[in-house]
Amino acid sequence: MARFSLSDYRQLWAVASRAITCEQSEFPGTLADADLAGLFQADAVDSCLIDLRTGQSRQVGGHPAELVALCVEVPSEFHAFLSGHPAVRYYQRGGDEPAVNSSELTSRREWRGSPSFAYLREHGGMGEQLVIRVTGSPGLVCGIAVMRAVTPFTDLDLGMAKELGTVLSGLHLLRRPPHLSAESGAGTRLTPRETQVLILWQDGLTGGAIARRLGITARTVDKHAENLRRKLGTPDRTSAVVRAQSLGLLTVPHGLRPEGLSEQDGRD
Repeated sequence: MARFSLSDYRQLWAVASRAITCEQSEFPGTLADADLAGLFQADAVDSCLIDLRTGQSRQVGGHPAELVALCVEVPSEFHAFLSGHPAVRYYQRGGDEPAVNSSELTSRREWRGSPSFAYLREHGGMGEQLVIRVTGSPGLVCGIAVMRAVTPFTDLDLGMAKELGTVLSGLHLLRRPPHLSAESGAGTRLTPRETQVLILWQDGLTGGAIARRLGITARTVDKHAENLRRKLGTPDRTSAVVRAQSLGLLTVPHGLRPEGLSEQDGRD
């Protein structure tokens, strides 16, 4: 087990303190900056939200901006890179480590021969990567990637990343407006039908598949979607699901989960 020095703990506390005091809308993207890069002697830091079921991915922070921006010029390529990434697959399968070293999830040879490694080298010149999980559930991953061009990360680096991941995951659960409790979701009232649409969003169903599952029109689904985005204060379905999860709104009451859709119906 890696041994941390007093200086290591001070640096970790400095990052945690910023996480505690930053605005809700800035968390966790604002942490992907020069200070976090300095903590790990990294060449770049990036924070992303990935929904593998809906095909939506977005960057929420990064440093240096001019380097990280190269990685998201073509959204479809960026999502393909993330979808096949070994760290994302690890969390998709239910992995619970607060941080992982991408090159250690497979053999180093397999990592260096992977499309994810090739993408990092081509678009950012990076070859080594720690991924710190902020939150993760089946199909949804929000995390911070700490990257170096050449020098491998040490066990101490990974240990510090795990400590930080544990703290940030806890803060993610706590960072919600006080009037929206996790127990009841008070302040955000969803109708039973809106809750069903939200559940099916979480399951990765398309608008057409949701309409068939619920026996309503696509236009009605769009109306429920509009109401959900407004009530949750989010711009898209991915962030709406993440927001609802953090508020405890996706604890499904008995009888509300729709059943009976075929696998093929959920894909179109």
